[in-house]
Amino acid sequence: PRTAQADEAPRAPLSLAEAVDETLAHQPQVRQSREKVSQSDADVRRAWSSVLPTVSAQATAAVRKDPVIFSSARFDGEAYNYYTATFQLTQPILVFGLLSGADVTDKARDLARLELEVVERDTTVQVIQAFYQVLLNRRNLETLRAVEKIQREGVATTQRRQSIGRGQLIDLLQARTQLALLEPKIEQAESSLKVSAQQLATLLGREDPQILALRGNLLPPEEGRVAE
Repeated sequence: PRTAQADEAPRAPLSLAEAVDETLAHQPQVRQSREKVSQSDADVRRAWSSVLPTVSAQATAAVRKDPVIFSSARFDGEAYNYYTATFQLTQPILVFGLLSGADVTDKARDLARLELEVVERDTTVQVIQAFYQVLLNRRNLETLRAVEKIQREGVATTQRRQSIGRGQLIDLLQARTQLALLEPKIEQAESSLKVSAQQLATLLGREDPQILALRGNLLPPEEGRVAE
């Protein structure tokens, strides 16, 4: 059977702009605010429809045949089509209550749109912070692992020199101590990366942060737009 991880594994690395779009598309609070705006737009249309005039039309078609006994029989008494059409214009009496109600719905719509802008802005800020936190923690871990590799090579070199009498034991012990002090830092960096990846995955609505691949760098996005 396929697993959730297997289903999500083929996903391409995620850019910051894609992360923002994906989060805004599924976040419950954002979706709720968008639905509220849609409902407010519908309320405004209904409110103003009760104030503005309405036009209705009705048309009928029938077949008639005038008696030939009358000299005025149309079409010599033959059957003919007969059409009628009526138009009706209805204008509600403009009382203060109707206009006031329409104005209230307008203000409610404006408020709903403002709330949506605030929610989308706050959510975008959270995604940006989480995204760059993952990149920062990943860079920190990569740096520590690079230092670890260098120090392991240094320990091996010092050990070889000490074994042939060209190095002192104290140098070897110091190199091993530096390497040992680096291990908890790497473990802490790995833990921080997992935590930040989980936070970003939660915003994105993804279950497994282990398959979360990002495309980006630590350069700040251009002013006024989210980096691609």
